[in-house]
Amino acid sequence: MKDMKSKSSDTVLIFGYGSLMSHRSLRADAPDATNIRPAYIKGFRREFSKLDPEGLSGNSPEELAGIPYCAVDIITDKAGGLVNGVVFEANAADLAALKRRENGYALVSTPAYDFMTGQPLGNCFVFSSNACDGSYELGNPAQKRYVDICLEGAREYGDAFYRQFLMT
Repeated sequence: MKDMKSKSSDTVLIFGYGSLMSHRSLRADAPDATNIRPAYIKGFRREFSKLDPEGLSGNSPEELAGIPYCAVDIITDKAGGLVNGVVFEANAADLAALKRRENGYALVSTPAYDFMTGQPLGNCFVFSSNACDGSYELGNPAQKRYVDICLEGAREYGDAFYRQFLMT
């Protein structure tokens, strides 16, 4: 299995499973990300369980800034869970920006697999807090905006990918 270093020795393989699936959202902090492709990881489940007390920023409407919402997180799932998302190569500058963006999450190493073929892609880093410090809040406009970004990203990879995102 490949190391977390990708083909270029100065990049690492990252797995995104929420807003990082959206090209627009990913490019806001990792403009040099390359080799973006659909993938999945095993042994985790996706949950809206990570409280973001600072609220949305970046490309979001100004009136949503500072409104707390609950982001997705991946939680260890010994029962054999599977989470679809995207893998991409990030250089040192993009990785530093992603670490700032994903403040409160730790980088975890895990194998990634091609979404269509199931072939191993190598080990990747994935952001996980395993904190479970929040829950989805109906009626929260920042929550809705965040979910819309995640859904937009999932749609970018086709119907089968989108349906699996909704199920997981």
